[in-house]
Amino acid sequence: MANSVEPLSEYHGALAALLLSTFLTSLAISSVNILLPALVSSLDANYAQVQWVVLAYMIALSSFLVIAGGLGDTYGRRPLFIAGLGIFMVGSALCGMTENIGMLSAYRGVQGIGAAIVVSLNLALVRDVAPTGHTGRVMGWVGGMSAVGTAAGPVLGGLITGFADWRWVFWLNLPLGALTLLLAVRYLPRASQGAGKGSKPFDLMGAALLAMIVLIYSFGIKLKLEGALLRFFMAGLALVLLVAFVLVERAKPSPLLHLSLLHDYRYGLSYLIQFIVASAVMTALVIGPFYLISLGLNLSMTGLVMGCSPVCVMITSSLIGRRVKQETCSNMASIGVLFLFFGSLGLAHLSAATGVIGYIACLMVTAIGYAIFTVANNTQLMARAAPEQRGQISGLLNLSRNLGMLTGAALMSALFDSVTNASALSALTLQLAETGLHRVYVCVSVVLCFGLVVRGYWHFREYREKDGIRTLT
Repeated sequence: MANSVEPLSEYHGALAALLLSTFLTSLAISSVNILLPALVSSLDANYAQVQWVVLAYMIALSSFLVIAGGLGDTYGRRPLFIAGLGIFMVGSALCGMTENIGMLSAYRGVQGIGAAIVVSLNLALVRDVAPTGHTGRVMGWVGGMSAVGTAAGPVLGGLITGFADWRWVFWLNLPLGALTLLLAVRYLPRASQGAGKGSKPFDLMGAALLAMIVLIYSFGIKLKLEGALLRFFMAGLALVLLVAFVLVERAKPSPLLHLSLLHDYRYGLSYLIQFIVASAVMTALVIGPFYLISLGLNLSMTGLVMGCSPVCVMITSSLIGRRVKQETCSNMASIGVLFLFFGSLGLAHLSAATGVIGYIACLMVTAIGYAIFTVANNTQLMARAAPEQRGQISGLLNLSRNLGMLTGAALMSALFDSVTNASALSALTLQLAETGLHRVYVCVSVVLCFGLVVRGYWHFREYREKDGIRTLT
């Protein structure tokens, strides 16, 4: 049972810390995507190099997400959360001081490690600070703040780069981070339920193997490897590590991940579709700025246009969240994927003659689909989860989402780069950008079509199971 933090002002202070931390970690993803064209010019880099500024953050976030949750259960959520905020601020400061694209990517990795700790512990801390009966409402506020951060990122990033140096995008995290850190130190409960050193042994071997698998996967999909032998070696190494991870987790009395969660098709397919949907959504964040600039928009206007999508997600999520029911979640999730498919199909056939309005219209359709799918999918899974499994299920959802975003950013940006040869921003013509956009979203549409097939199989299994919901053991 969640505790009510007394006095009431302490509850508000703890809630403010959690909401601000959610805003910061969401802002760190969306605000940097809009900087990519400016980084090409400012740091004398090409399109492929600046993509690592996005990917380094996502790789670090994905690699440490589940690990940080396990560390929080072992050593306490409050001290680790505070440490994560500190690491995030150090990474932000270093990003703002660098003059080299390689070091900027490395410092973004530091920022991503801090964000992984904060994100993995945020929802668990919500249950520690929320008064009894208010957990669901606070969860909704946290989700809304995530959308606000995502929406504000392109707008703030575009405005800052339009009127000041791009480094201020990172320096802005320092005062906000300092305020969040002060609130966390002052108001977060010192004794979090279910946490504490020695409460259960931490699965260090499983954590190391999982981090290595994510790293090898991330580099394998991004690096332009020379020769089939090296590609085969990396794929083989990842497979060996995956087998080792499964064997280690099965043998551990307190594993990092309970593999039995994947025995129920609803969980396994949910993670797969979450991966597909996240990869499709991330494509707009990394390709969109270049297409909009080719239409003649400056960075400030590009940021405003990019901010339309998360605002739409925030509004749709709020409306759907009030009406979603467990018995309708499955159909709603499929409707969400269908919206995403039609929006992506529209972008695959978008003509420059429709201008910014046409792009925004297609983007809104995909945003509505993403919001419907996310609310329905998460509600269905968490409603089925036993209390002792909710943390792991949430961690796997976050991991599948982040790996999907990482994959979408890497593969689709590589495809766009190969079509447009956008090594220099000045060489990116409207015709090249339009061709690149079409090729990318044809691929995204095919992937989402596969997602619809998976959803169809889901409905077929549900139809066959007349006996209702099974209980996980």
